[in-house]
Amino acid sequence: MPQTDAAATDRVWTPSDALRVIGAHPDKATPPDTATDYTNSGYFLLGLVLEKVTGRPVRDVINDLVRDYGLRDTSFPADATMPDPHARGYGYDHDVRTDVTTRTPPTVWGAAGSLVSTVTDLAAYAPMLAEGRFLKSETLRARTTFTAGSAFGSPMDYGLGIMREGSWIGHDGGVLGYTAMTMYLPERKVSLAVVSNQYSPHYVSLLPLNSQSLWMGLAAKLYPGTIPGLDASATAPTPTLPAPGDLNDRLREALNPAIPPAAKRLRVEGDDKDPDLMTKVAHAYSTLAISVTVDNDNIIGTGMFATTSTTTPHGNLPMLVPFTAVDGAWRLSRGWACQQIAVVDEQSAACSSAQ
Repeated sequence: MPQTDAAATDRVWTPSDALRVIGAHPDKATPPDTATDYTNSGYFLLGLVLEKVTGRPVRDVINDLVRDYGLRDTSFPADATMPDPHARGYGYDHDVRTDVTTRTPPTVWGAAGSLVSTVTDLAAYAPMLAEGRFLKSETLRARTTFTAGSAFGSPMDYGLGIMREGSWIGHDGGVLGYTAMTMYLPERKVSLAVVSNQYSPHYVSLLPLNSQSLWMGLAAKLYPGTIPGLDASATAPTPTLPAPGDLNDRLREALNPAIPPAAKRLRVEGDDKDPDLMTKVAHAYSTLAISVTVDNDNIIGTGMFATTSTTTPHGNLPMLVPFTAVDGAWRLSRGWACQQIAVVDEQSAACSSAQ
């Protein structure tokens, strides 16, 4: 929606606008227990239900819980003012980094994302969330019954307001200008929280370097074996860093829908679950009239990122393309590929955590 575009808008959006948008798309609603697919709308609506049931503003209900948890630097603000001190939030207006702090006040997001916190409080909250503090045992069991699904095109195991990533459980989140990832490792009784102050929801498939991706790298490095497929202790050698020009040729070839998958020199990690995944990405880019040029590439940890210039009908945009080492060769990240096809509502068996 316009509020999450980085270009300046003519007004500040409110929860009433969000409710209007939700009501205007009844086709997006599905019957309960039919699929696991994350949406902020459910949390936003739950906040309105809490207000009806308690007769109090949802911020007061949640702030009472925050105090019970002993989180001193966490709050649901009463107005659009961010508590001081606070980090400025940034998004992208095409290829221009833009300060969006005043565009993303707490009043916009309702119960879906209005809490303001610190990385210290998030780390302290992680075990309380994972262990179900204040919950009855049967409620905790129901909450931690995970089902396989997806979030914004990427695989995800989800319970009742809680997610699982490998051996970790917790939750992530993001609003225009900010992202956070707060997880707990029960077997080691360790919390790991990451926050960042750059997020462009409209370009999430183009700029995947955020708290979630940073958290993944840290978790794999600090606690090997806890994130399947990201074991930093693997002894396989890292493939050679390709020249940007060569990688550019291979990526353009991969994104050409006229070239069959067997003839492409780039593959997608996990495409054995869907041999047509690369073709689906290529068709998505063709449909959206997107072309990509690789500017540079770098090995970061056990992976590789290509920085690219992306041309679209709406202008030029920056994009980061992540690669994963598989059997001695670089492959496009499955998560990246899944995000690309999600933009055009394409599905793939490789994009479900059940696979």
